[in-house]
Amino acid sequence: LGVEQDYVKAHECYRKYIEYFPNEHYGYNNLGNLYLEGKGCEVDYKKAFEYFTEGVKRGSSYSKYHLAEMHFEGQYVNKDIDKGMMYLQQAMDENMVGAYLYYVSLLMKGKYVEKDEDKAFEVLKKAIDADSNNRAFKELIERVKNGDFGSELEDIYRAYDFSKKLVEEKTYLADDLVELRDYYFDTFTDRVRPSVAVEDLCS
Repeated sequence: LGVEQDYVKAHECYRKYIEYFPNEHYGYNNLGNLYLEGKGCEVDYKKAFEYFTEGVKRGSSYSKYHLAEMHFEGQYVNKDIDKGMMYLQQAMDENMVGAYLYYVSLLMKGKYVEKDEDKAFEVLKKAIDADSNNRAFKELIERVKNGDFGSELEDIYRAYDFSKKLVEEKTYLADDLVELRDYYFDTFTDRVRPSVAVEDLCS
């Protein structure tokens, strides 16, 4: 938007926001982010944890997601997988897309949880359904391209078929669906093509 990033100024603005709106989570979560990432300051996990904790008290699903990460990684607090999963589940229960995608990553890697590609695919579908933009859908495309759900045709089919159905409700995803369609055709040119054309769904 033509506005130069000034994280030091952002600290000041979020502090004022908290001063004027102490019962809202927005300022706490964003200050926590700045301290977590060391933007406009040195990385300070203690302060990040404190601000995210206040954000959780005020109902922030984003703060729950960040506390989950901090417990998983042992940032400021002792590593605690159970508590990390507790916060992550709470964030997902509130349809926090970032939490869904983080869980997908854990499931695909088998990190902190048992590796489960089928479950990861189902969680990713929930993320797409909860998403107000196409962030989760793009992740589906990239993971299909990378063969993350296996190289068998049925794995591509289930991603593709789900995507077709999704477009009926979310037409703004049409461009990304065409990208997935093109990948499908380029990769399996010797296979039988789906009977329903993407363009028919998107028109």
